[in-house]
Amino acid sequence: MVARMFPIIYAATWVSGSPNMLVWFFYAVAWVGAVTAFVSATQGMVSTEFKKVLAYSTVSQIGYMMLGIGAAGLTTEFVVGYVGGVFHLLSHALFKAALFLVAGAVIHAVGSRFFRHMGGLKEHMKATYVCMLLASFSLMGVPFFSGFWSKDMVIEATVIAGKPLLFALGVITVALTCIYTVRMIALAFLGERGEVVEGHEHVHEAPMTMLVPYAIMALLSLGLGLVGFWLERGMEHLFGEYLASSMGLTLKSCVNDPPMEAHVVATLISSLAMLVVGSLVGYRVYVQRSPSPEALTRGAVASLRNFAFKRWYINRAYYAAFVRAPLAAFVGLYKWVEKKGIDAFNYVLAKGTYAFSGAFRKTHTGYLNYNVLAMLAGMLFVLLLLLWLVGA
Repeated sequence: MVARMFPIIYAATWVSGSPNMLVWFFYAVAWVGAVTAFVSATQGMVSTEFKKVLAYSTVSQIGYMMLGIGAAGLTTEFVVGYVGGVFHLLSHALFKAALFLVAGAVIHAVGSRFFRHMGGLKEHMKATYVCMLLASFSLMGVPFFSGFWSKDMVIEATVIAGKPLLFALGVITVALTCIYTVRMIALAFLGERGEVVEGHEHVHEAPMTMLVPYAIMALLSLGLGLVGFWLERGMEHLFGEYLASSMGLTLKSCVNDPPMEAHVVATLISSLAMLVVGSLVGYRVYVQRSPSPEALTRGAVASLRNFAFKRWYINRAYYAAFVRAPLAAFVGLYKWVEKKGIDAFNYVLAKGTYAFSGAFRKTHTGYLNYNVLAMLAGMLFVLLLLLWLVGA
């Protein structure tokens, strides 16, 4: 939706030659994307379920897409960011679908979605392990895999837009992505088998009906990465010319012909550096276990892990602000308006009506003498009224 709306809002923002108030829309998109990518990546680092790691990873990668499109709207050179967001949608669809299907095959084999029931599956599910590696390399942004090209374009867009904080969040998230990806591979396929679920003592490779689909997507992810350089440039020309013509703007070339521009070099160096750092940290902790993951559950690191495991207390804050507080306000409103307002009025009305009917009932005794006196009094009143009218 944001990508489809981009030409309309971008043209309204930059048609005068300088940005107007609508540029805040792109600021919001970019910052929401960057923060979403970062926070979700931290959730992937501590999740104990296979598919939950991938779910948080998906949210993180969608954050990257929004970051690219948002950064594109902050500069007149919009092509790199826009194409990066759309290209990442395409590449992510392939490798993340493969990863989810791999997770399904593993869960089917071990009978559990938790990492504590996995481990040591590499020897029993070699083909699935290879597919996992291919798709994971794309997720991590390893060179010549599909995720490498699209993710670097997103980060490059923040450099072109001149937003160092957005750039910093983007490259730090690259390292976090590598950590949780290596952790996911290690906990599922490497090391020793964890707790065994009853009835799933003997693990075997996934059947062909399960294996072939994610093998195809993993290979396509690799193939997309091998032609990524040419695909990236083709998409830049295609989208750039189309969007520029549709918005009535003059296209500024964003295709980096040799020698490479400074922002391309800065993006490449930063991305590869974070790739190496994140992969090494994940490898040392979850593969070599030096230090072991258990050792990280003590001290300051444990506090950070607990903070992330509690989802940054976002859920707790959400429920406090949007569930408990409105509920308490509703209960208070109910007590004051319903109980002390409407109910009190109903009780007063009922008591008043009861008192009036009790007093008026005394005029209806059923005795003949009282009825005759009442009739005479009424007749006398009518007579006096007629005399007064005649005299007037």
